[in-house]
Amino acid sequence: MDSITLSLLGSSLFCLLLSALLVRKLCSYRPSIPPISTALPSPPFDPIPISSDPVSDGPHPTAVFHSCAMENKDMTLLDTNVDEIKIPTLKPQCPVNPKILVDVDPVIRQGSPLQLIHEGSDEEETPKSESAIDSAPTETGDTRANWLRWATGDGSVFDGSTEARVQAGRALNCFPRPPMVDTAFFLYGNRYIPGPDDQDIYRAVKIEGLPLHVTLTQVLASIRGGLIYSASLLNTTRITGSPTALITFVYQTGAFNFIRHVIEDGFYVGTTPVQVFPICTPTYPLSPSMAKQIRSHGHTRSLVVLHTRSTLVHEVQAVLSKNLCYSNLECIHEKVNSGELTLRFYSIPMAARAQAILTSRPLFQGCVVRFDSDPCNEE
Repeated sequence: MDSITLSLLGSSLFCLLLSALLVRKLCSYRPSIPPISTALPSPPFDPIPISSDPVSDGPHPTAVFHSCAMENKDMTLLDTNVDEIKIPTLKPQCPVNPKILVDVDPVIRQGSPLQLIHEGSDEEETPKSESAIDSAPTETGDTRANWLRWATGDGSVFDGSTEARVQAGRALNCFPRPPMVDTAFFLYGNRYIPGPDDQDIYRAVKIEGLPLHVTLTQVLASIRGGLIYSASLLNTTRITGSPTALITFVYQTGAFNFIRHVIEDGFYVGTTPVQVFPICTPTYPLSPSMAKQIRSHGHTRSLVVLHTRSTLVHEVQAVLSKNLCYSNLECIHEKVNSGELTLRFYSIPMAARAQAILTSRPLFQGCVVRFDSDPCNEE
């Protein structure tokens, strides 16, 4: 029993000793790793030298290109700083309309027009020099520029007599506007406040209670007492229940005389009695130019045209119908066998405009156009 126990103990100690040696051996073991070579593998083909000077036959530097070099270049991006990577800037493309392109003639002094090159045109026009343009002969043998319209032949810039008459009519129908300094609003403001020495302050009256279908001509036919400067019919049906006529006289005495006649005899439009009231606010004074025309040159709202032909009525209507004053025309009538045509307007400025148009027309050179008395100025 003792021998068996001793043998077991001896074998156990031997195993423990062997295990300790193995553990020590394993702890001290370090495997040797061979170094990794960074050299590129040799190419399967011979490198092709590229000469920087293909003409010279002597020694020259060579450059070797290999596919592996490109792969190595892409791998170096992983070790590169982000700021060092060059990325091209993306810019939006400007839209270009290919339908039409404009080519401007470089000769600006000649005033040449724009040359248009349409899409699909195979012809390309080369810019001509100034001397070539001046000396280019036309079909008629003229060396002048064919795109200029010369008025040296008959002395006219128009294509024909019809165009000349149309342009002349447009110029004659353009009546000059009065200067802005004569406008009452810019002279006196939104409301006129008279000074201590001002005269003809209250020159306007209003007529209310008129029939619904009344005309301004019917109202003026019953007015007497003074020279009328302007008359207008206002649509105040929704405010007062009837139209309202606003009458402005040239002088304050004319408005007072009219009010006196209304107080004494009443005022009727046809058979309908109406009410007349003076305007209590001061009336804007006449502009200096209009006041001079009325007092010095006798301007009224009535015109008389002395003539000797029977077609004058239609000619006057045809001319004035193209102007604003025609809508302000009260009446036009001709005395039988007298050669006298009377035109009456609703205001003196419109009559003055019509007189300026008729006197400037070559069609009425043989006629006499003058101002006539206002029938409302009678007592």
